[in-house]
Amino acid sequence: MLRKIYPLFAVAILLNAIVIGADLQRLMDDADAAYTSGNFPKAVSLYSQILKSGYTSAVLEYNLGSAYFKIDSIGAAILHLERARRLAPRDEDILFNLEYAKVHRKDELALPGKSALVNMFESLRNYFTLNELSWTLLFLWLVVVSTFMVYWFRRGIRGGKVWLYLFLTSSLVFILSAGWVADRYRLDSREQIIVMVDEVQVHSAPVETSKVLFILREGMEGTVRERTEGWYEIKLADGKTGWIPTHAIASI
Repeated sequence: MLRKIYPLFAVAILLNAIVIGADLQRLMDDADAAYTSGNFPKAVSLYSQILKSGYTSAVLEYNLGSAYFKIDSIGAAILHLERARRLAPRDEDILFNLEYAKVHRKDELALPGKSALVNMFESLRNYFTLNELSWTLLFLWLVVVSTFMVYWFRRGIRGGKVWLYLFLTSSLVFILSAGWVADRYRLDSREQIIVMVDEVQVHSAPVETSKVLFILREGMEGTVRERTEGWYEIKLADGKTGWIPTHAIASI
């Protein structure tokens, strides 16, 4: 009997997946229709339902972020557009709308200007997703191994030095790429937060009665340094640090 159950069980799972997929597509169509007709609160509700089901994509995050922007929820708009950027870092519409949403924040940090070289480096660093870089690194490793094996069997034979140079070159590229992947992994491993409320006080300690260091407004970003019950210690891009209550923020 067990041998008959397995294929039936597999068919049941497949049919269930098809039904769920159809339901999600119907929700997405309804959400898109609500957005197109200008019913942005309904669009937000429907897009959020899809996210709660466990499904996500750059398109879904982008649409939800755009819908939030239309109802002036700048923090939520930036949150979902940032998530969309991480999934599709080269999408021009996502990048443009993310920067446009940030322009509408009530606060901006006074940061020193960046040189063209630094801007180019940061743009290149974020051009690929971590998944894309990881697959590229795996491919380069296969190239390194392959060129070494060919060289090993052809050493002492005419043309063997060519494979040695190819092996050394591919090894250098692999090492540089590994450093790139490690740097990107370090960046992606840092928990980033967005302020979701209109205004929140940042304290010197994770206690309400502690000294207020400064105030952050909706849409501002920070990096989590430490956490305790109900509080995150964050660091801003300008170097300021402090403790912020978790109810006022959301992780990207």
